[in-house]
Formats: sequence, C-alpha cells, structure tokens
Amino acid sequence: MLSVDQPSSGNDSAPASTPTLPDGATNLVLAEERCHLLGPAGHTYVAHCNHYNCFLQKTLLSNKDLNMEDVLVDTAGMLFFLTFAQTFRSNQDWTEQQRLLFVEEFFKRRGYGNPKVTDAATQQTITATASHHSSGFKAKFGEQDSPQDFFLTGAIQGALMATYGCDVDVTQRQCLSMGDDRNSWAIRKHPNQSERIGEYLDEARQLRNGRQRLEHTPLPDDLPARPVTSVVRNMDLSGDEEEGLIAAFNVYLTFIPSLYYNICSTVLLNRLSEHSMSRDLGRRLLKEAGHVCGFYTLGNILQSSEYELLRKSHFGANPSEKDSMTTLFAVVNAFGWGAWTLDYLSEKEMRFTVYNSYEAYNHREFFGYADSPVCFLHTGGGEAIMNALRYGNILSYNRSIDSEYVNKVFERSDGFRAFENHCLAVDGPGNACTIQVTE
Repeated sequence: MLSVDQPSSGNDSAPASTPTLPDGATNLVLAEERCHLLGPAGHTYVAHCNHYNCFLQKTLLSNKDLNMEDVLVDTAGMLFFLTFAQTFRSNQDWTEQQRLLFVEEFFKRRGYGNPKVTDAATQQTITATASHHSSGFKAKFGEQDSPQDFFLTGAIQGALMATYGCDVDVTQRQCLSMGDDRNSWAIRKHPNQSERIGEYLDEARQLRNGRQRLEHTPLPDDLPARPVTSVVRNMDLSGDEEEGLIAAFNVYLTFIPSLYYNICSTVLLNRLSEHSMSRDLGRRLLKEAGHVCGFYTLGNILQSSEYELLRKSHFGANPSEKDSMTTLFAVVNAFGWGAWTLDYLSEKEMRFTVYNSYEAYNHREFFGYADSPVCFLHTGGGEAIMNALRYGNILSYNRSIDSEYVNKVFERSDGFRAFENHCLAVDGPGNACTIQVTE
C-alpha cells in the first residue's frame, strides 16, 4: 500500500542508550497465494543477485544523455521514504535512535551492506566497510572513476528524511568500487525544509492515483515441489552481522523493493522515446540483463551445495533433467518473482508459465496496460537456462559460473531465444505470463 502522509518527528526525548526493536520487525513474509514477498508497510520485495543488480545498473546508465543517475537515487529515496515513514507512524513511541537502528538493521538484513546509519544522530558522515552494489560493481567491471552505490545513496536519503521529517541531502564521497577502503556519505539535514519530501509525496500520489488494484492470478493446485520453496523460505537468507551481505547459492543476494526496477526501467524506455531513440533497443537491453541474471544467478544456483541438497531430498539420488529444472523453479519461487511452472522441455524447446510475475503485476497495477510484454527478467532468464542446458552442459558442470563459461557457451551457438507469448500487463488481470524458448 502506498501512503502519502508526511512523517512525524517522533519521540526524541525518550532514553536512547540501548535501543531495541520488536522481534521480527525487519522480516519479509511470503504471500503464498501469489508468491510475492511482503515487507514493512506491506511493500513487496524481490531477491536479486550481484550480477543482475550491477549489470542492470550499467544498462540503465549506458547513455549519459538520459540522466538516469538521479533516477536510480531518487527512486530508491522515494520508496524507502514511504516504507520507513509508514513504519515510524505505526511505532510513534520509537526514539530517534530506534528509528535509525531499525534502518541500519533493515539494510543489513536485506543484504545491502553495513552503513552505520545510527551515526547520523551525531555526525555528518555515514560510512560502510561493505556494500553489495559497490563491491559487486568493482568485481564485475573493474575499478571505477566515480561512486557507484546509487541505490544505497537513495535508500539512506529516504530513510533519514523519514526519520527526521525534513529534507536531507546524502552525497557519496568514497566508494569501494573506486578502490577506497570504505563507502562514505556526507549528510546534510535541512530542519525547516521539506521540498524534496513534497516531491517524493507527489510521486507517491501519482502512483497511488493511477493504481488499479489487481486480484492475483490463482496458482495451480499442483504447483511442483512446494516443499522445496518452503525450505528456501525458511533458510536464513539475511545479511551477516558484520558486513550485511547475503552469501547464498554461490552469489550475493539482496532483497530490493519490487517497484524499484519497474520504475527505473519504465523511465528508461520513456526517456529513450523522448530522445527519439529506439524503445525496442531499450527492451532488448533490459532482456539482456535478465539473460545475465539467468546465467549467473540461476546457473550458480544449479552449481550450489544448497541446490544439490534440495534436489536430492525431493527427487532422490538420480533426478531427471525435468526434476532438476523443477527444483530450480521451486527455488526461484521463494524469491518474490512470482510462481514459475515448467510446462514443456525438450532438446529444442522449453515452455514455462509465470503466475503473478512481479514485473507484469506491478506494471499493470501502477502503470496500466502495456503495449508489449514487460517480463524482461523472466524471458532473459529462460534464454539463459536453455543455453546453459544445451550448450553449457550445466547439469554436469562442477565449477562456479563465470565470464569464461558464458563466452564458451556462445562460441558454440548463436543460442536460444525467448518470447513472451502472453503477459499479464498486456492481457489483463487473471492471466498468467507464458514464455517460449526456442533455438
């Protein structure tokens, strides 16, 4: 639910020496009827790994004329401002320190890193010695010339604005992606100013006013391997205490507001049109980000010890190829993406259905009908799965997936292509998204 009320300043006079939070305050809960993850204030979250997050960020920033850096920061700022403002209104007895502690713990649990948000109470600088986006960007693309943690910069900004009820400027000065030993952000509060809060509230009102609440598409009664999904949801997929990073399935995971990439991708496509550039090219780039996600996220899941244990426990010691894919889909169904079901698999083709795809669901609910399919992650991921199966021998490969593996796959073939034949965002409520992957 999107609320557009301005936050109160809270109870700052209460003792703050040993702030505590209610048990489970920062948890995510799986809404099993639609396979979405619900967090504080009822907002939904999705799991994405370092490869997808960093590649998609690079894609969104690929054309400097589109000025997407501010979009990455302000979209995170707006979403986290709303999340924390609603949370704090429901807990008006929390002190300033409790609010800051909640934010700090939430960021760590969701895998963003370890920014010392509580330092904002007494200092004008926040630092982090670990950051999902900064470290991931350097590992994937090498040392950078400028800070790259746009997501966390916006998240901190929105959180502090919700905490103090006024505008706060957050500017990243140091970045692990630049070879620095930490991230640092300069913090400047404007106690008598709320212009940016007004902008965030206006954006929220636009989303709320255009919203058409959807009834979820019912899941099939025989959704395969439900116990596997339940086991994954009961795993401790939260950031470690020291660094706030989630190392699981041979990747680093984060849980990000599901609307974040919906909004950023929609803005990208709109700005391409405004600059008389190819909107279709933008769609292909977004699909390629899903393709990268498929190779590195799904591929590394298939290579992980966690996956092997889940597959054996559900299908026994000699699972078939279909059993292996069913296990993979069941793991994905714990990530908040929607529910994947495998419909058909052969040497030359794979067909699968996605119920309540978060990409299509959010687009239809907040932006209306789409003129073409919008499930870029799912279609790109489907392509990667078939390429890895047929040209990368992924089920017998026993090393982590890296660029060398991906390059070798494409040396052997032009690859499979995926097409979204039906999309909830195009066809309307009650429909599922169906994807066909062929060579």
